[in-house]
Amino acid sequence: MFARDGDLPSLVFDTPVDEIELAGTVVHYLTPGLRFRSGLQIGGLHLLDGGQPVRRGHTRQVWNSAVIGPSFLLPSGVRTGDELVFAATGMFADGQPGRTGSDLDATGTAALSRDGEEIARTGLSSCDVLASSPCELRAALPAGSGAYTLTASLSRTSQTLSTGVTSAWTFRSTTGQGALPLMAVRYRPDGLDRSNRAA
Repeated sequence: MFARDGDLPSLVFDTPVDEIELAGTVVHYLTPGLRFRSGLQIGGLHLLDGGQPVRRGHTRQVWNSAVIGPSFLLPSGVRTGDELVFAATGMFADGQPGRTGSDLDATGTAALSRDGEEIARTGLSSCDVLASSPCELRAALPAGSGAYTLTASLSRTSQTLSTGVTSAWTFRSTTGQGALPLMAVRYRPDGLDRSNRAA
């Protein structure tokens, strides 16, 4: 399928790679003008990017780097009328920009409060960045405007890098708002070795 990247036509191109030993290196030779999507799977952890245009020259990507946390590369929260839906599928993204990630082995909860009173809570499990349910919170909201706090907390034992992620967002919302004003601060510390240890 052809898409446009600015004035350059591009082709979305996915290249599966067999298993490699971590920390490892994969080399791809690509043709400029294509749009290349990358991803990494380690057990239940799925990391992926939104695709990048291939430019002339050398490009280096680092995957599964600290700090792991939420990403909103894909839409995660919306209010339609008086219903709120939050998909906790992007909670395990690595520290690189333009990435999202999930961990099928992670479990936890999401809760929503309005004006300090909890109005919805759900368990989270089997979160897959490519499919929202069953990893979402759905809540019927009172009509009108209100101050909301949304929290999501997931933990995992299958990975040693970031065994848990907890996030909380406070925002105002009113009937029929659309996308929720959720943001995430991404951290990418310098000076780490290939195993995410301080060098």
